[in-house]
Amino acid sequence: MYEISQKITFMPLYAMMDVPISLKNVKFSLEGNYALPIRITGGDVNVIRGQEETLLVLEQRVNTKALRISTSGSGSGSEDDKMFPNDFKVDQWTMEVMVNRASYKSNNRSICGTKLVANAGPMDEIYTRFGDVTINPNQLQIKTGSSQIDVPADKFSAQPDTWYMLAFVYDGQKNYVYVNGVLVADREIRTGPYGLIGFWIGGSNELIREVRFWKTARTSQEIASNIWKMVNPDDDNLLLYYPLNGKKRDSATGEITEDETLLWDWSKNGKNLPKPSSYSFDDNKGNGFIFPPQE
Repeated sequence: MYEISQKITFMPLYAMMDVPISLKNVKFSLEGNYALPIRITGGDVNVIRGQEETLLVLEQRVNTKALRISTSGSGSGSEDDKMFPNDFKVDQWTMEVMVNRASYKSNNRSICGTKLVANAGPMDEIYTRFGDVTINPNQLQIKTGSSQIDVPADKFSAQPDTWYMLAFVYDGQKNYVYVNGVLVADREIRTGPYGLIGFWIGGSNELIREVRFWKTARTSQEIASNIWKMVNPDDDNLLLYYPLNGKKRDSATGEITEDETLLWDWSKNGKNLPKPSSYSFDDNKGNGFIFPPQE
């Protein structure tokens, strides 16, 4: 399943080093861990007894397009306000989204959120954005439960041309905000189920991908372990999943094809969003965007 050089030269006094390995016909699923067994059989360096065997844990590196909404960060949004029945409610939820913006100079730059049930009030609102009149343009905020959480600037201040994986969680009693798997704010605002019928992606995102909405409160470990990765689209707890990579997935067969006509929902629900004419799929000048991001 893989090829590795029979002889590896370690630099003097080095305790560890990179070893090139070529995989052959290995296909990764979106679930599970992978490891390669390696044994050091001898050489000019004495092997420490009990340390001649190891497992190399593999994580998939993703090279992908990303959705570009507007170079100025002021494009129109995409939404569907009739995705679910009017009485649809969730006891818990998690919303994840990955964004990259060229600048943070203006307030009220929306990210994504949910549409309310008919005749519902602000208690059911889920609205995320950068900037407000009371915070800096590069500070993160979530409006919900007729209140809001402002992430302190010393906890997170977004920088231009940088990818961030944002996660917003409600466990039935408390709200949590994570950035790149790190908890940056939490607060109890309201309790009880949220009503929602639709979803929107804001027009100020510039580059955006991996938009996910779950009907469960994802744990901190689940969030941290899936920061830069894609997730299993067949997970029953996944209500909406927009990889935003210009590809369509057939939920019945698992077949993936190139198709940039819509914002395709890869979850079992198939709640695709319209693609406004100002939207495009950016391949980073032919190089793709690589995740985890490279230094």
